Amino acid sequence: MPSFAAEYLSRLPKIREQVREQAKATEEALAQLPAKLVGLPAVEINALISRFYEELRLYIEGAQGYESLLQSCLGPYRAFKTSIRNTAPVFELKDPEESGISPNESGYASDDLSEALEPTRSKSQTTIGLQDIRDMINSYVIHASLRQTEYI
Repeated sequence: MPSFAAEYLSRLPKIREQVREQAKATEEALAQLPAKLVGLPAVEINALISRFYEELRLYIEGAQGYESLLQSCLGPYRAFKTSIRNTAPVFELKDPEESGISPNESGYASDDLSEALEPTRSKSQTTIGLQDIRDMINSYVIHASLRQTEYI
């Protein structure tokens, strides 16, 4: 027997084992495929979509046994909510210079939102008072009137 034939014959048990492993893996993959469609394909597809919709609805609503999606979104939601609230300027109803009373000594109860936001505000945020708003409005009015005179 030629030497190349002996070499192939010696590898034959190994090749048979590889073929068995591949056949087993293929059978397992085929077993995981969905069942053969019986009846109208459109009805089957509609049923699959309905099941998917129902399960997605349960996750979104956080139904019992499906709380993981809702719970995983709470942390990022709170961080996002805090970040958005931190962008809001602090508006004062009275200018401290005009009233002679600091906003903390005014005796007025502050609204719940400003109290809730107070611990989350950054030190770099400045308080915007009535005079600041008046100045801003005046600058916009002056700017708009200058633009109108350019077109005349």
